[in-house]
Amino acid sequence: MNPCGQSAGARASWGGATGALAWALITACATACATTPATVSKIVAGKVIVTRAVHPDAYEHVARAQLYQQEERWEQAIDELERALRFDRDAPEIHAEIAEIELELGRLDRAEKAAQKSLSIEETTSGLIALGHLRQRRNDLAGAVVALRQAADRASFEQSGDVASAAYLELADAQLELLDLTGARDTLVTLADEVPASTVARVRLAGVLWSLGAMSDVERRLREAITIEPNHIEALLTLAWLATANGQVEVAHKRFSDALERAEGALDVAAAFARFLMLAGRGGEAAEISDDLASNGDDETLLDRIELFRSAHRQDRALELLRTRRGKSDIAEDFAARLDLIAADLVADKAPHEALALLLRVPKSAPSYTLARLRAVELLRLGDKAGEARKLLAEIDKDPPSDGLRDDIVVAHAGLDEKDKNPSAALERLGKAIAARPKSVRLRLARAALHDRMGRVTDALAEAEALLVHDPGSAEALNFWGFLAADHKIDLPRAKKRIQAALAFDPGSGAILDSLGWAHLQLGEVKEATLFLGQAGRLEPEDPEILGHLAALHERKGELALALQHVKRALSQTPEPPLRDRLEVMRRRLESGDKVDKVDKTGKEAGK
Repeated sequence: MNPCGQSAGARASWGGATGALAWALITACATACATTPATVSKIVAGKVIVTRAVHPDAYEHVARAQLYQQEERWEQAIDELERALRFDRDAPEIHAEIAEIELELGRLDRAEKAAQKSLSIEETTSGLIALGHLRQRRNDLAGAVVALRQAADRASFEQSGDVASAAYLELADAQLELLDLTGARDTLVTLADEVPASTVARVRLAGVLWSLGAMSDVERRLREAITIEPNHIEALLTLAWLATANGQVEVAHKRFSDALERAEGALDVAAAFARFLMLAGRGGEAAEISDDLASNGDDETLLDRIELFRSAHRQDRALELLRTRRGKSDIAEDFAARLDLIAADLVADKAPHEALALLLRVPKSAPSYTLARLRAVELLRLGDKAGEARKLLAEIDKDPPSDGLRDDIVVAHAGLDEKDKNPSAALERLGKAIAARPKSVRLRLARAALHDRMGRVTDALAEAEALLVHDPGSAEALNFWGFLAADHKIDLPRAKKRIQAALAFDPGSGAILDSLGWAHLQLGEVKEATLFLGQAGRLEPEDPEILGHLAALHERKGELALALQHVKRALSQTPEPPLRDRLEVMRRRLESGDKVDKVDKTGKEAGK
């Protein structure tokens, strides 16, 4: 989880969600003449598209299709759009919309047919965007950029600013997937210059600039966004975390305080502020904020209040709040089960037996039953109780798991195989599941990580590569491939670009900043490594891997005392065995006085 509250794997597409295709008609001319139609603006998958108005007799079917799309009833939506075409066969936008829905259904050949039909009638922005999406799905990233560039060039900021903005955002997204960082930057600069009131252009541009190390420009663009929209919470928090990453503690404090004030005490913003205060060693102030804001409220805010106490390292207060509500007789079974899961997470480190009991008391009738059992399995695995863990998994296997958890069950089984020193069985199990669900991020990354632990780096990279074929903009897969390749000095320039793209999609992630700094260091780019590893260390000061990378950086620069200090601190965080072994090797080397190549005052490597 990055400091801004986003996971590296939860990347939100700039051009629109790739899941729910929710769009609503903003303006429409239902009485438009079919020969001289007026224009219509609509939001399609998060993108604003300007089209001509549909034929009045087709309008009812188009409107109904919109409702079906909002409910993800894709087949019914296509049926309604097909009915609309009976009245307006030459409406290119309707054909383009059918293409988008066919993509949602994974029917690429049908999507291509609909997109080509749309473009054969008239080359519209919506048709070109649909073609770009089709090429993205087929992993033709260069072709997608060409189509989306045509869409952006065709759109007019003067006549249809919203659609032009959407086209440029789509183009920047595709350029990042192609690893054209400077191209994405230039596209977003153009958008920001052409649409002075666009906050989204500036916030997203800031993410790209951060990945390129242009820190003063990052701050400038975020400040512009806040000037346009003073209550833009994402921009305010990103600016605050930027100051944190740069070691500007007092500046960050003021920015978090301003964000909390503008958000009117919103608990998620308060939790971010509390996390910062703990990083800054101001636990008393974090406790004060949590006590002020988390003490009152109802069930709708209870989970947010618990999270605020956790962010302030007030586990005792979080548990007190949780147990008080859990003990009341009017609590619903589903909510009680959720609270048991949270309580188990809070006590797992210090009281694993209590955590296990909480998880096992979640009733089978509760929606969170399977998740609770899976967490119990993990606790048992970590406690070297593989036999008991297997029995729990056998109970889960008796009933078909929900789609959302079936991959987690496979991974849990594989984890126990590995625990039993049978990685081949784990690979076989994961392989069968991947054959059935080849697009599963959970399964592929689990197998990639297993390959890595087995020393099969090429196989691990191939697994992440397969994920990127399906989703070239996955920050999680980009970062995994980039870090692993950098760690083993494989195709370092490409590794760096992939990590840069991941950071652009998920700015402020301490884990990705660490990966990028490490890639720079492996390339001998010590100045850049110092920037990004320093930021990662300030955002995640207790992470043993980041501390190890900082130690390597200081050792490269000849700062052996600092290097040893970071190694010892990393070892104090009880790292996993493979990392611990590497850190011990480094500690012994530093204590013996052996040196690696230093760098000169210009930041360039010496002795290479």
